[in-house]
Parts: sequence; C-alpha cells; structure tokens
Amino acid sequence: MNSAAWQLSPKLEDFETGPPDEWEPIPIDRHDPAFQKMERTLEVALDEIAGSNGYASSAPEERNYVVAQLTRLRDALKTEAQVHWMMIKTFGIDPLAILAKRYGKAAIGIVATATLQAMQEWLKKVATKAIEWFAS
Repeated sequence: MNSAAWQLSPKLEDFETGPPDEWEPIPIDRHDPAFQKMERTLEVALDEIAGSNGYASSAPEERNYVVAQLTRLRDALKTEAQVHWMMIKTFGIDPLAILAKRYGKAAIGIVATATLQAMQEWLKKVATKAIEWFAS
C-alpha cells in the first residue's frame, strides 16, 4: 500500500473534488413544477416497485431495501422544508440506480431512470453544486 501511495504521490488538492457538502440544505418549494414532477415520478416508482411480484420473488431483500429507502425520501419531501444532498443520494439516487442497473429497459428500470432524470431536473434548479457533481 505504501508503495502504491508513493507511486501515485497523492496531494491534498486531489481530494478537494467530489460531492457537494452533504449537509448543505436544499430548499423544497412544493409549488415548483420541477419538484412536483419529481415527486409524481417518485410516487409512480414506489407504486411500480411495491406492486412488482417478480422483483419481490427474485430479490425480496433488495426490493424491501429499495422500497424502504424511497419511502424515507418521499416522506421527507412531503414533510420537510429542506433536505440535504446526502438524503437525496442515499434514499433516492442510490436505490434508483440499483433498479436502473438491474432492470434496464423493463418497466421498473424505465420508471427508475425517469425518476432519476426528474430528480436531476429538480436539482438543476435548486442545488447547483449537487447537480454539477451528480452529472459528472
């Protein structure tokens, strides 16, 4: 490990890029059309996942994890005045990415991808630093 570190010669500035401050608040404006679209697509995704018998039988633990995470995000978006990047990533982006990868062009994969795109559009408006990192 020391040999690899010596060869790479990492510098402090090598670690300065990455996700935005995970605790930077992202305000929620429930009247914003981009937020409303994202919220609707998240609801559709949750309904599709919860109703998928194939997902429940082929990967029940993963399905339960994805449903729990997305439900946490949905509930926070409905009740909080602001959320944080880490919440969106942990409870939204990560589980949706699991679905998009596993199901691709199947219905659940398409819904997951649409929800990710809606999140990205909403984040473009409210969290410039987050979307710059997310898009890279």
